[in-house]
Amino acid sequence: MGEVILTNGKAIKVDIEDVTVEEWDQFIDPKGSVVFERTLVSRCTGLTIEEIKKLKLHTEYAPIIKAMATAMREPLADPNYQSASTLPD
Repeated sequence: MGEVILTNGKAIKVDIEDVTVEEWDQFIDPKGSVVFERTLVSRCTGLTIEEIKKLKLHTEYAPIIKAMATAMREPLADPNYQSASTLPD
């Protein structure tokens, strides 16, 4: 789980724990839907769609997307990450 600090000082936790492979594939597809992208970002951050639309592109939205991508690429860097092999039965 990552965290992004918005320009107003609000800390946004970025959690991709419940994102499926299919959703991730849609998210990174260059032909993907803006509506789907915002919906997934909303789910991973707790921000509403309206709040997402008002984010500053380079200083707020891009770091959220980067945090999502980093969490997906480097899950073991997150101390809270549990792989399927370490989950309790």
